[in-house]
Amino acid sequence: MKGTGIFVTKEELEQVKTAQACSGMYLSGGIPMGNPQQIVFELTKKYNPPTGSGLNIQTGEFCLP
Repeated sequence: MKGTGIFVTKEELEQVKTAQACSGMYLSGGIPMGNPQQIVFELTKKYNPPTGSGLNIQTGEFCLP
């Protein structure tokens, strides 16, 4: 993977990791607990990384394949 040099903050990265850990769990009423895809989508709008990049949850950097 090729790094882009665009990093999210530590707090944002923790939010993604927590949502990923809770992904697939539901609250009463069928409300999902974690939605990591939505959080990464919002971060993509905020940081505007290159098209086709993804977030590396180990480093917090947007990377290209």
